[in-house]
Formats: sequence, C-alpha cells, structure tokens
Amino acid sequence: MSRNADYALKTRIAEGITAWLQRIIPPVGARRISSTALAVSTDVGTTRKENQDRAIIGFIHNESEPVLFLALADGMGGMAQGGKCAAMTLAAFTAELATSGDPNTENTLKSAAHFADYCVHKDLRGNGGSTLSALIIKYGNPPITLNIGDSRIYAFDESSILRLTRDDTIEEQFKGIVDPKIAEAQKHRILQYIGMGSDLEPHIKESTNTLKDFLLTSDGANICGTENLFRIKNNSENGTFVKRITELSKWLGSSDNITAIAASDLHDSLDQLTRNVERNSITIWDSFGERSQVIPERTEARSEPKNQPAKPMRKSKPRTNKKKPEEKNNNKPVGDDKDRHKNTEEKDSKELQIEFFKGTQGE
Repeated sequence: MSRNADYALKTRIAEGITAWLQRIIPPVGARRISSTALAVSTDVGTTRKENQDRAIIGFIHNESEPVLFLALADGMGGMAQGGKCAAMTLAAFTAELATSGDPNTENTLKSAAHFADYCVHKDLRGNGGSTLSALIIKYGNPPITLNIGDSRIYAFDESSILRLTRDDTIEEQFKGIVDPKIAEAQKHRILQYIGMGSDLEPHIKESTNTLKDFLLTSDGANICGTENLFRIKNNSENGTFVKRITELSKWLGSSDNITAIAASDLHDSLDQLTRNVERNSITIWDSFGERSQVIPERTEARSEPKNQPAKPMRKSKPRTNKKKPEEKNNNKPVGDDKDRHKNTEEKDSKELQIEFFKGTQGE
C-alpha cells in the first residue's frame, strides 16, 4: 500500500479523535474501565478557566496484534490553543499506533511521537505545543514508556515508588552543568515539546514485567511529591487513587490543571480487552466517556506532504469484510466528523464526584 494511502488513513483517524477530544466537558471527571484495573481522572483545578490537559486509555485491536496504551498530553502554557494541541497530540499518536506495521515497539513509539509533532506544528506553525507521556503494552513484552516535556511516569513495587522519566527542563536536564543562577531563573523552561517541528528526541525506555503498577501525571500533580503518591497508592484502588491525587494537589495549592492515569496488571487488562472488544477497531476512554471506531479502509484520497517523516510500508492482508467503515461512541454509530458524547446518567455522575482525601492532612 502506498505512503499516500497510509497518510490519508492516519489523517482521517486523527481528525475524528481530535474532534472528540475537543468536545465540551465538565470541569471534573473520573472513570474506571470495566473489567480492568485502569482508571483516568482530570480536574481543571482551582485557578485555570480551561482544562488544557488530555488523557486517554486506548486499545487497538488491529489485524496484527492487540495494543493497550496510556497517553497523557498537557498543552503548553503561554502558547496558543493548549487544549487543541493536547487533543491533536493524542489523536495523531493514536492514529500512528493503529496503522503502523512495524513489529518493533520502540520504532512505532518514535514514529508516533514524530507524527504527532508534525501534525501539531503543521496546524499551529510553532506557536503551540504539548507534552506527551505514554506507556504501551503488547502480548509477551514488557511495558515501554515514552516521554517528551514535563509530564511524568511512575512505577510502584511493594516497597517504593520509582520515577521512570526525567523532565525536559533546564533544571532536570542540565542540573550541575549550567550556571546555578541561570538554572534557577529558567528551571521550568521546557526544552522540547510536541509541535516544535524539528530536532525532537523522544525519551523511550523499556520497563520490566516485575513492575505491575504505573501512574502518569500532568505537572499539576507534581506538588504531591513521591512519598504522598506512594501512601495514597497503598490505600486505594486505582479509581479512588486518581481522584485522590487531584484532591490532594488542590489541597496543597496546585494552580494548574491536574490529570492522572493509573494502571495495574497491564497484561491482564490487555487480555480482558482482547476478549471483549471487537476486532479491527480503535477504542479510547477519557475521564468522561468512550469512543470506538472501526479502522477505516486505506484510500488514495490525499497526497502526503514531502516533509512528512517516512515510515515503513505495511503489507495489507486481503479483506473479506466489505462493510462500510463506521464509528461508534458509547455503542452508537457516528460519523467521522460528528462524534456524539453520551450524557452521563445521574447515577454515573455521582461516581465522577471527587472523594476528599483526608489521610494526608497534617502529614
């Protein structure tokens, strides 16, 4: 299949997901994924008027092998359209994962990050950007993490919390190298982000199968500190864990949006989703809902720009199912450009209410 067809397919998938992630949402939301130990939450916080964080749990059941991934993006403060940049970042990242034919997961993650960077830079011309933190799991393989910017990924074992990423800031990348006064004055300056358009170097690391619990957070949750995160984790299942992170962050004075994804037993979750989700589909969950779509057929509808990063071509298998591609949101078919978000019932809305965490007061 030609690169033009591959690019057209990725673009079509990304546009639909971007529109869904930019829908109007409440200021606070949290969600557990049924039959799994996966949960996601987000909170606009006490100061900001807009939530520019986006976070998804995704499952791709394609014709090669199932893929479970967690991804969080935080729109860059002080730049244009942070929420849109975060939405585009996750959409393009998902589209590349869904269409990649590369069996090497690290290569796929790198291609996904560069495609997200290309899409955001093409739309915002360098005037907007986003962080990107992600974790991906496939059958028989350990988790692999990717990080760009200052969102963070943690892992837990029985006795400690491990921070798997280092912020792309002057403070953390050049500590002890640059003049301390310069480092202090510009310590929070982001050195690279999705949308910068060139010289992007994603940090990709392979974890181990011995680590069972993971956490992704936006920088609004940094104020919690690792000790508090470990304490909360030890006393919470993941749905409660992510909600308590947002409440503790606000209680400690965080002035930013606060978003978290918690995951345990990733291989068990992958197995559950493989059994329950239809083949040849992409399903994503955020803090407010679910979106599912059939992976569309490739077409030659668009030409790929000359500066689009090259990727290996994928050999397509003959298809016997000629059914017209369709998208589903909460099990209802929708169009590519018009995704409907099902209003949460009164019973569910109570679940989304944040539980105040009293255990850290005075500690």
